[in-house]
Amino acid sequence: NRFLGHTAEKQPSRRMAVWVLVSLLLSALAAEWIGIHAIFGAFMFGAVLPRSHSIAAQITERLEDVTVLFLLPVFFAVVGLSTQIGLVSGSELWILTGLIVAIAIVGKIGGSVIAGLAAGESFRSSTVIGILMNARGITEIVILTIGRSLGVISPALFTMMVLMALITTFMTTPLLTLLYPRDMIDSDLAGDATREMMALATRERRVMVGVTDPVTAQPLLDLAKRLRSLDESPPTIILASVVRPPGYEQVRANLSAMDDAEAVAAEELMTVQLRLEAEGIETEVVTAVGPDPSLELIRLVERRGAGMLLLGSHQAYLGYRPLGGIAGELLEKASCDVAVLVGAGTHRQVGAGPVGVWYRGEPADFAALDLAASLARGYGRPLRVVSPVPVELPVLGVEIEAIVLVEPSIAGALEAVEGAAVMVVAPAGVVDGVLPALREAVIERVSVPVLVVRGGTRPHLADTLESRAFESVAEV
Repeated sequence: NRFLGHTAEKQPSRRMAVWVLVSLLLSALAAEWIGIHAIFGAFMFGAVLPRSHSIAAQITERLEDVTVLFLLPVFFAVVGLSTQIGLVSGSELWILTGLIVAIAIVGKIGGSVIAGLAAGESFRSSTVIGILMNARGITEIVILTIGRSLGVISPALFTMMVLMALITTFMTTPLLTLLYPRDMIDSDLAGDATREMMALATRERRVMVGVTDPVTAQPLLDLAKRLRSLDESPPTIILASVVRPPGYEQVRANLSAMDDAEAVAAEELMTVQLRLEAEGIETEVVTAVGPDPSLELIRLVERRGAGMLLLGSHQAYLGYRPLGGIAGELLEKASCDVAVLVGAGTHRQVGAGPVGVWYRGEPADFAALDLAASLARGYGRPLRVVSPVPVELPVLGVEIEAIVLVEPSIAGALEAVEGAAVMVVAPAGVVDGVLPALREAVIERVSVPVLVVRGGTRPHLADTLESRAFESVAEV
């Protein structure tokens, strides 16, 4: 590695790139010298290039832009100019082309189905393997180009075979989408055990925490550890991390680099997992790779049967302006409860006072009330319910400090909210009117951590349990 110029930071130097290119050309020359086409020598060199220390991934990153954005279009242009559709003239040649396509499809899919069934795979899985094998892609066209240049196949047969390669490649995505849609993939990945795990009683206690950095995620983990259900049982914390594909995912499919990045993320989460398990918290680790973190997190929530997704956002709470970015997308689209700890720095540290919640008795507030009560049970503190109107509460299993703002004002509301350890609220804009506007104005000014919570599809305490009046009312 030192000779090749492989630095301590595992970044390829110019020297290593030069050695790789020279070795590539020498391999191609050696293959040509012994009577084999040069491309096979280059292929063999790529096959033996070591995968350790991500050398192949780093070299790919240096060369792939030129290859994919310049050389590949030139190659396709040359192939296109060599493909003369006019040579396939007459019904006999078109029938022969159809036979070539049919035989190619039956041979690939049929052979894969037979092999898959013999190996114990289901018919659907075996067929999917066959469809993927059926996609010839650029490899087939490269081989055909070599055959034509050597005079092994005629220009007319070359055209028919290119048509076959294109048809079998283009048909892959529609067939896969039809045979194996995304929801079926997610269902299969979830498995029977996970589907059982998604029963309501269990799902309630499963909290997924989105972790981008174990250090900055510590306030989220502190909150998750404190969550307690009505029977005082602790949660199962699912540490989740989504890794974006390295490089430009539009033109790159470097699976080795993606695996390396996911392994690093999993290793970081496992360190956190060991720490949590030492504290007696049941913990799981899950990672995914994808260009859309919000979509991947939604899939992970469904696969792992999480009842709540807990995230952090460095955005400040700005009244009626909805949270944007990944947090905003998840608040809008996820099927589970989603809680976002907004702000940064000291405003994310939970204080020593009661747990606060702004509650109007609207359905949009039910998830916020549940989360606030769960935190109050975990911290062993009262639940301060701040409401601009008299409301009824379900049985929450926690001491309640109920404050009704008889004459709603910003000063009075600030007085009610100040001193809370954390303030739990529904997302901005879910309820219209003057009183919600008061809430937004107060939450913008408050100096305590703010959790923005949007309820999912599962029932909440205010939906199902018998209601009762406030135990005490303090007028402000």
